[in-house]
Amino acid sequence: MPFTIGQYLTKNDLDSQELAHTLGYGVVNGLQVVPDAPPSMHIDVEVGKCYVADTLVEKGVVTDLTVTAADPTNPRKDIVVCNSAGTLSIVAGTPEAALPSGNVGVYTLNPEPDNIPANSIILAEIWVPAVATEITGSEIYDKRVSIADFLTHKDDAS
Repeated sequence: MPFTIGQYLTKNDLDSQELAHTLGYGVVNGLQVVPDAPPSMHIDVEVGKCYVADTLVEKGVVTDLTVTAADPTNPRKDIVVCNSAGTLSIVAGTPEAALPSGNVGVYTLNPEPDNIPANSIILAEIWVPAVATEITGSEIYDKRVSIADFLTHKDDAS
């Protein structure tokens, strides 16, 4: 989950880092969120593995998810999550005027995304512009926290 100057950290960013470092929740490999081709209000979650709530989740097929219709006035931030049962879902945020105005996506404080549900990890944040009819790659922000190095070091210690 790389950051660039001007991005705002959210509670979800901090929570996912804490869960990765204290409990080993996170992505082992894959599970990248990408736009559907051709772009629409669908996104795909690629195959991969993650640990959630002491459970290894393995997704062997690409999963198609539908983004809820955009608000006619304000943007919102949705999050893509995976829970310990292996269910991938989109948690829709609440539409709100962008702050700072004129900025988009992770370069805004508002709207805020919803909290990560219990026993879940965040994979991506989706910027859903007002009146959007499609989601493109520039509106999907990677929020995966890799624990591959953690698992390697843990195995080395055993």
